[in-house]
Amino acid sequence: MKKILFLLLFCNFQVQLSAQQAWTRKKASYYSQIGWTPDNYDGIIPDGGGKVVLANRDLSKTTLDGYIEYGITDKLMVTSSVPFVLGKSVKTSGVAPIGLTDGSIYGFGNIEMGLTYNFLNKFGIVVSGKVNTVLPTASFKESTGLRTGNDALAIEPSLLVGCGHSKFFASADIGYGYRTNNYSSQGLINAQIGKLFGKKKKFIAIFNTVNRVSNKNGNYQDTNNKYTGFFLNNLSYVVIGLKFGYKITPNVMVWSNIRSSSPGGIPQNIGEPSNPLPAYTLSISYSR
Repeated sequence: MKKILFLLLFCNFQVQLSAQQAWTRKKASYYSQIGWTPDNYDGIIPDGGGKVVLANRDLSKTTLDGYIEYGITDKLMVTSSVPFVLGKSVKTSGVAPIGLTDGSIYGFGNIEMGLTYNFLNKFGIVVSGKVNTVLPTASFKESTGLRTGNDALAIEPSLLVGCGHSKFFASADIGYGYRTNNYSSQGLINAQIGKLFGKKKKFIAIFNTVNRVSNKNGNYQDTNNKYTGFFLNNLSYVVIGLKFGYKITPNVMVWSNIRSSSPGGIPQNIGEPSNPLPAYTLSISYSR
C-alpha cells in the first residue's frame, strides 16, 4: 500500500482532460466534458532533476477545462478544448522577488481545435489520423510574472490506433508538436486501456509522455519563470494515471482522475509542491 501511495505523489503535469482516442463519433453525435484541476506548489524541477524552491512564493492554479467531440461524418470528428485558468501567487516571507508583486491572474489558457479522420475500422482494429492546433490565446501579467498558458502556436499531427469492443478497449497515439515563438518542439505519446464493469462503472489506465525534441530557447529561469513556474518552456515528463467513471444516467457520467510520474521518469522544467499530495481532476461528461 505504501508503494502505491508513493506512486501517486503530486506533480504539476499538464495532462489533457480527455486522452486522445482512435474512434470517431458517429455523424451528429457528440461527447462533452468539463473538469476541475487544482494545483499548488512552491518549487520547480529544472534540467537535470532536483528542486529549486521559488523565492518567497507559493503558487496556486485552478483550471476549468471544457472538452467536446462532435461527429461531422461517421469518419470525421472535430474536437476542441477550452481551458480557463485562475492563478495566484502569495509571498511566504520577506518581500516579493525584485520587479514582481504578489497577485492573481485569470483568463483563457491555450484553446485547442482538432480534426480526426478514421482510415480503418475493421475486425475490431481502428486506425485514425489527427491534426490538433493549439492557439496562443493565453494571458500574461507582467507585474506578477504569472501566465495562463504558453505564448506559442502549436501544430500537432498524430497517428492513433485502437482495438476493442463494448466492454474493453485499448488505444495509443504518437505525434509531434511544432511550436512557434522559440518554444521547443515536442514528441507526444499517449496510451490508455479501459474496461467497463457492469453497465455503470468504467476504469481506464492512462500513460502519457511529453519529451522535448529541440532545445531552442532557455530554461526555467527565462522571463522571471524562476519566480513563477507557470507553463515553462522545454518541459518534459512521463506520467501514469488512473481514471474512474460512474454512469449516473444513460448520458451522464462523473469522473475522477489521479496521476503521477512513472517510476524512473524524471520531469524537467515543471512545478512541484512542498508537500506531496495526489494530483487529481474531477469532471462530469454528457454524451449523445
